[in-house]
Amino acid sequence: MGLLILLGYIFILFQYGSIDIQGTINTEYHKIENSSDRIIETDFFKLRAPSNWIHIYGGYGIEGHSYGVFQTNKGVIHYEYGPFTPLYDNDNEIYEYKVEKKNINRFRINIAKNKQGEIGICIPFQNEMRNSLTLYMSKSVSNNLDEIIKGIRELEFK
Repeated sequence: MGLLILLGYIFILFQYGSIDIQGTINTEYHKIENSSDRIIETDFFKLRAPSNWIHIYGGYGIEGHSYGVFQTNKGVIHYEYGPFTPLYDNDNEIYEYKVEKKNINRFRINIAKNKQGEIGICIPFQNEMRNSLTLYMSKSVSNNLDEIIKGIRELEFK
């Protein structure tokens, strides 16, 4: 039994990096009437997402940033909420991505796309935010882009 728990823990660390168990347990899921979506409420924000998304909180990084992941049917989306997160605010020739800036309801967002079809999104510090929120560039963000944009329309920060 102990070996199974250890193997499960190693798998989780390999898949997600690390887990703050208390932060993950504190995540609340609120149903939305007449919708297949729900609100995922973390300690920092509320995000509308499909009902199959699960939030796993990673804790605080070296620079004090809050980070975590959303496990979706289309992959794992890594996020970071902090003052030094990548802003994706300009095209970058070194990492070879182009940036598109959009307004989605009350937020200005930066959407970076690279040649491999990966997308990263940053919502720079604005409105009631305490920091910038970045969804790291990956195929998972690309695969969930419509759901993410829909969630940003109703995003609330604490």
